[in-house]
Amino acid sequence: ACFEYALSHTFTRANWSIELRGRIDQVIPIDDKVLIREVKTLRCALPASVEFLMELYPQYFRQLACYEVLARNEAKWADTQLHAELYVIQLETGITQSLPLDLNREQSFEAQLDNLLQQLERRRRAQQDWVCNPPNQAFQTFRTGQAELIASLQTASAQHLLVEAPTGFGKTGIVLQYALHALHAGKFSRCLYLTAKSSGQTAVVLQLRKMTAGKLRFTQMHSRQAHAMGCTNNNCTKVGDCDHHLMENWLAYGIDATELCASGSLTLQRAQKLGAATGICPYN
Repeated sequence: ACFEYALSHTFTRANWSIELRGRIDQVIPIDDKVLIREVKTLRCALPASVEFLMELYPQYFRQLACYEVLARNEAKWADTQLHAELYVIQLETGITQSLPLDLNREQSFEAQLDNLLQQLERRRRAQQDWVCNPPNQAFQTFRTGQAELIASLQTASAQHLLVEAPTGFGKTGIVLQYALHALHAGKFSRCLYLTAKSSGQTAVVLQLRKMTAGKLRFTQMHSRQAHAMGCTNNNCTKVGDCDHHLMENWLAYGIDATELCASGSLTLQRAQKLGAATGICPYN
């Protein structure tokens, strides 16, 4: 038997070359066959029916289906009969159960690949739009010291920079101007902005909207408690209560993460409104 067996294959779809990689937990030769096994730990009671577990953990079966498709593209197994199973372990009791992969592998894989292609296309269009629309300047006119600070940031070679200036100097705008122009120039692909208080978040979001006019997608992080809703479909008092059928519900209601952030960021108010209409937890 082999453990943590690495797989990779490049698929070509719609002018995209997509390299997928995975690591199968166990590969077990049995006579003239090969069993690929993915191991998962669960909290639900075992034994349970395959149908029940597929409904509760569909992502595990989809992952295994992708692994089997990758395995079938391995030259060493071209003429070998492959079988795939999910091996689950109940965390509290240690009870184990083997579950066959009871779904259409190719159909499941192609559906996931199609979702990925749609996301890639949207990201490509968003990137093109961003390249064609450089960010605005933080200020129409600079006050004393602001232009000099921006110039110092742009020419600095150190990996870590510390900016110190008095309250009201315009640090938020200056730092964002430096970061956004570096993003636009392709120096890095993501930027993480941390604040000590929620009021600092508000100032950053207002400045971002002013400088990017909705051309740059960003995420403002809120706590689970801030997202909480008082309805029968959502229970935000316990982590994980709202995760059931999450991906299926997103697909059923046609929710697209990139479209949600098409004008910049998904606001807390819109997330709660969407949650009330669909029953999907705003935090998720």
